Amino acid sequence: LGDFDTCGKLTIRKVVAGANGSWTFTSEDLTPSSFSLTGSTDGTHFAAANQQVFSRLEAGTYSVTETQEDDYELIDVTCGGHPFTLDGSTVTVDIASGDDVVCTFTNTAVTPITPTTLPSMRAKEVMTERPYVG
Repeated sequence: LGDFDTCGKLTIRKVVAGANGSWTFTSEDLTPSSFSLTGSTDGTHFAAANQQVFSRLEAGTYSVTETQEDDYELIDVTCGGHPFTLDGSTVTVDIASGDDVVCTFTNTAVTPITPTTLPSMRAKEVMTERPYVG
């Protein structure tokens, strides 16, 4: 690895709006290649459990994928103004010497449609359908 002052740094942070839990992240480019983060609920205070720091990175391209959890939706990813690409739940970012990039994944809980709501929705549709008169 190069001189510490010329290496890059990538921090992955986790925010969860309205809930908490644990999310798994993977990367083929970083060590550790798999890690778990709990979500910060306020998005401003990050403890060790809410972030993973990768220091002393050589200049290059790095990708990190968040495993999507049931009943949650990835609603935002930011990298502090640093350019990145997002493909599904995979962030790819170019790190240059001296870069200090912080990428934040934000999820929110989603309310699933339950089987009890479907019959009443279908009943309304049937009542408004008009028979075909030919």
